[in-house]
Amino acid sequence: GTIPADESLSSPLPIDICLALESTKYHLPPNPNRAQELRKIIDENGFHHVNTRFWPNLKCGICIISPSIRQFELKLLSTYWSPVVPIFPYVYGMSEHHRIAVPLKSNSYDLIPLPRSVYYEFIEIKDDYDDYDDDDDDNQSPESFELHQLEQGKCYEVVLTTYDGLYRYRTEDIIKVTGYYYSLPTWQLIGRHGQYLSVAGEHVTEIELRNIINSILPEYEKEFTSSSPQYSVFLDKTSYVLAIEVDKDKQDNKDRLTQISKELCMKLDQKLKESNEDYKIYRDKQKISPPILLWLKYDTLTTGIREFRTDSKKMGAKGSKAQMTNQLKSQMIIKNKNKKIIDFVKDNVVLKID
Repeated sequence: GTIPADESLSSPLPIDICLALESTKYHLPPNPNRAQELRKIIDENGFHHVNTRFWPNLKCGICIISPSIRQFELKLLSTYWSPVVPIFPYVYGMSEHHRIAVPLKSNSYDLIPLPRSVYYEFIEIKDDYDDYDDDDDDNQSPESFELHQLEQGKCYEVVLTTYDGLYRYRTEDIIKVTGYYYSLPTWQLIGRHGQYLSVAGEHVTEIELRNIINSILPEYEKEFTSSSPQYSVFLDKTSYVLAIEVDKDKQDNKDRLTQISKELCMKLDQKLKESNEDYKIYRDKQKISPPILLWLKYDTLTTGIREFRTDSKKMGAKGSKAQMTNQLKSQMIIKNKNKKIIDFVKDNVVLKID
C-alpha cells in the first residue's frame, strides 16, 4: 500500500492499504500487540531508518530491481532504510524462467549470469537502431552472440533457450555489459526494447531520460510533492513532454509552479543536449522544439492510469487484456501508440508550461 504523505499511521488508513489488508485477512491474522508496538515506533521518530527499528536483528534486505523503480531508490536510502543493513538485489528472472542471473554484491545493480540455467544468446543494440526498432523485427534473424563474445560497454537484448523447451525467446530486456567476474561478463538492466523517444531521428533511451530527470528534480521536489516524484515522458508533435504529479495542497501555488517549470524545462533541454549528440543537432536545426512540462493531478500516473487501463469501456479490448494480466507497473515512457493513455494524462493537467 501507499505510505501516507505525512508518514503517519493515522486512521482512517488509505484505501489501498485497507483493500490489501482485507484481501489477506485469512492468511495473516491480526496481531493487535504488534500493531501497537509499530505505531509507538512511528509516533516516536516517524519512518526514519524504520527498518532497523521495526526489526532490530535484520541482517539484509532483498528486493526486485529494475530501471522503472530506480526513481524510488534515493527516497528509500535517505529516509526509510538504514545503510547499516545491506540490500541484495533479487535474482534476474521472469515468469518464463525464474533464476537467470544473480547480484554481484550487495547494494549493486551489477548481475552475474548463471550459464547453466539457460542457453544465452544476445543481440547487439546498435547506436543507430536502424534495423532494430521495427515492430516486426521478430520476423527477422539478426546476428546473435554467445556469453563469451560479449564486449564491455556494449548493449544487448537478452535471448534465451530453456531446458523446458522455450526456444530462442526474445525477452526484450536490454542489458549493458559493465565488466567481468573472472571469465563471466557482468551487466546491468538498463531498459526494455523500444523504450526510447524520437522526434527527428534521435534516440533518447529510457535510462538517459531517467538519469537526467533524477538529476534535476531533487532541487525542487519538496515544493511539489512530499513523497517520491511521479513522472512520465511522451512526445507531443515536435516536443518532449515531461508530466509530473503535484500534491493537492501544492496545486494552488501556480506562480511558483510556473517558475519551477521554466527552470526544469531549461535544465532538461540542456542535459539532453549534453547527453545525446543527435538531440543537440536536431534542436539546433529547430527540428525539435523546446520541452514542455505538464503538472498533473496527484495519483494520475499511478492509480489513475492503472484504473483507466483496466476499464474495458475506455480502453476496449486492450483494457480487458490489461485487467487479465494485472499490469500495475508505472510507465517512464508513454509511447505515441498509446494515444488513449496520453489523452487521459492531458485530461488531468493542473498547469501546462511551454
